[in-house]
Amino acid sequence: MVERMNSNIRYGLTKSSLHDAKTLDTYLPQVLMGIRVTRSSRIGYSPYFVLFGIEPNLPTDYETEVPTNLEIRELEIDSLPGVRLDIKRDSKSSSTIPIFEEGSFVMVLNPLLRKRKTVSKFSPRYMGPYVITRILPHNIYELTSEKYKSLTVHVSRIVNFVSRSTRGIPFERGRVEEITDLSRL
Repeated sequence: MVERMNSNIRYGLTKSSLHDAKTLDTYLPQVLMGIRVTRSSRIGYSPYFVLFGIEPNLPTDYETEVPTNLEIRELEIDSLPGVRLDIKRDSKSSSTIPIFEEGSFVMVLNPLLRKRKTVSKFSPRYMGPYVITRILPHNIYELTSEKYKSLTVHVSRIVNFVSRSTRGIPFERGRVEEITDLSRL
């Protein structure tokens, strides 16, 4: 495939430069642009369209002037504040602290991920689910695992647990009911 493309580039350069080897580099951008915008007979699209999803702007497209219309421009300027509000996203700031209630299910960030160790991409990002048993000062939570082991973590390492039942995936009901039985704690 590459050898064929090199042949096309060499052919275009020799035709453009009229067999003058000293001027080959001046014609290279035009030859490459020609290859990029030429439609493929096999797929019906140009490489430019396949890569960017739009037709390219050719140098001949700029020869005709686009008429200016002040009314259209004024409408565009009037609609800009509304468009800007639509584009604005909620920022993920570290100044907002999530609040969890006692008895809610959470997942805890795997501590190996923050230790700058090489971790397999198949290892779980979060561990759990855990049940919040106590809320301590300074955004520290005491959690209990399904094996009734206690764990103390900062709120920055906790995310909400979404059970499979809320996502429409079947799960083992007995396992979750064991975790929710807080009478053993």
